[in-house]
Amino acid sequence: MSKFRKYTFEDIEVPASMLTGRLAHVSPLALKILYKRGYQSREALEDALFGKLDKTLFMTEMQGTKEALPLLADAIKNKTQIVVYQDYDVDGCAAGAVCLETIRALGGDIQCYVNDREVDGYGIRKHGIDRIGQLYPAAKVILTVDNGITAHDEVTYAKEKGYTIIVTDHHSPGSTLPKADAVIDPKREDEFYPFHELCGTAVAFKLMLALYQYLERDTAPVLNTIDLVGFATVADIVPLIGQNRDFVREALRMMNKGTRPAFQMMKEMSGVNEINAQRTIAYIFAPMVNALSRMGEDPYIATNMLIARDDAFLRKSVEFMMKINNERKQQTDDQARIAKEILMQEMESIYGTQTEAEFLQTLPPAIVIKSDEFTEGIIGIVAGRLKNEFYRPVIVLAPSGDGVLKASCRSIDGFHLKNNLDKLSDLLMVYGGHAKAAGLSISEDNLIEFKQRFLTLAETIDEEKRKEVVELDAVLTMEQVTVKQIQDLRILEPYGEAFPPPIFGLKFTYDTVRYMGADNVHVKYWNREHNLSVIEWHGGEAERKRIAQKKRRTKVIGTLSINEYQGNLSPQFIIEN
Repeated sequence: MSKFRKYTFEDIEVPASMLTGRLAHVSPLALKILYKRGYQSREALEDALFGKLDKTLFMTEMQGTKEALPLLADAIKNKTQIVVYQDYDVDGCAAGAVCLETIRALGGDIQCYVNDREVDGYGIRKHGIDRIGQLYPAAKVILTVDNGITAHDEVTYAKEKGYTIIVTDHHSPGSTLPKADAVIDPKREDEFYPFHELCGTAVAFKLMLALYQYLERDTAPVLNTIDLVGFATVADIVPLIGQNRDFVREALRMMNKGTRPAFQMMKEMSGVNEINAQRTIAYIFAPMVNALSRMGEDPYIATNMLIARDDAFLRKSVEFMMKINNERKQQTDDQARIAKEILMQEMESIYGTQTEAEFLQTLPPAIVIKSDEFTEGIIGIVAGRLKNEFYRPVIVLAPSGDGVLKASCRSIDGFHLKNNLDKLSDLLMVYGGHAKAAGLSISEDNLIEFKQRFLTLAETIDEEKRKEVVELDAVLTMEQVTVKQIQDLRILEPYGEAFPPPIFGLKFTYDTVRYMGADNVHVKYWNREHNLSVIEWHGGEAERKRIAQKKRRTKVIGTLSINEYQGNLSPQFIIEN
């Protein structure tokens, strides 16, 4: 168990009065989990379990939509070329794909532009606007997706160049909006749209849906892109609540039905039997797309792949993305190892040689590390890994040329990154982000002072916030851990940000202990009566120590899964590391 995590549990019962109608047929454990997570009315429980996409789908009137619709409609009618200015991650690529597919279906002339990550970084840039002029001289309209809400100078620059600018984004705006012809963002302060946590693709989708209604056209081509919305919703780690749950649930249905050739090809070539949110999208499909920009390749490969229908082209594209992602994985592992070595060397220089326990005890309140071996495309993942392992704010910096460093930042509850970077803005060239993630550029000459001041700010984190608090969803007995119970809990899916897979306490006994893997690194406990396996990855050494001390485990914390072997199903409990 992580030294920086603590588990709590409070047993709460669902009122019997709610266990009627459709809810009477739902697993009591599933209802209990939802009730504990705050779904404490019949309507809330039913919405979480069964969705309400049909009720919210055609709610499209965000602020700025009325201004955008005639501009897009006129451009389509007059064959005026539109350029989508997308971001380079999954959300940007999927949003670009939504716009390309739906506007082309209307007969519109639309192209796509995406930054070279290492040249321009994130968001609409003056260099990008100039490149659009070179690549698409006929273009008159620029439609941003998943970016642009803080690009005041760039939007003004584009307007001076004669472009009509429509900004769609989902990031938090500054105190003022850019002077675009239309600005659509559910996080606008004056926004009346009831749900503010949409990803960038969902915002673009809503605009396209409104456009089809405005033009009195059949909305089927837009509805066919819900799978792209769900894909981006999971990949962009927006909260999987409200409308986002509905989008992802429908997207998974479409993906597994095989409605989009791109996802069918990704599924086939990845060897996936069933596409789900928490594993397939988050850890297989999304990294393949994100790897392109991280490794200096063109993200438009992914955008084009998502809307393609040609089987040979799709196979070639997915094969390439898988290759690039494998290279990215290796670089990530290498740079994460370097980052930990740097951190350990820094601590050793201060405290001398330390045991692991001493090292963890003396860690600073935040981690700020820089290496010439780091690369811009990978440092965000490295920062995330360090944050998860040591549970504190992390900033990882990589050289960007001309004495400039670029950084990815990750944070924890109780330390708002954007607000704290505001206090250091005098040292920064460019920065932006939100509570948990941010990016910045800084002159290397300012790094020492920046690090000192950032660590001072991190010292203010309350002691109670220095550990990740995980609330157990339930405490189970072995009798409750059955294949049917685990299957019944699938009604809670999809899982993702703000709605993780349930985590349980388990009271158990076991008949045998078996070690697995090279050097017996893993351990499996087996209970014969219940045919229950309790598995801890990388727990072999700790178990051997317990045996030497004649100790037996009786309580563990983890998640449920089903093991399938030669057609037989059995319950598994995977211990949380």
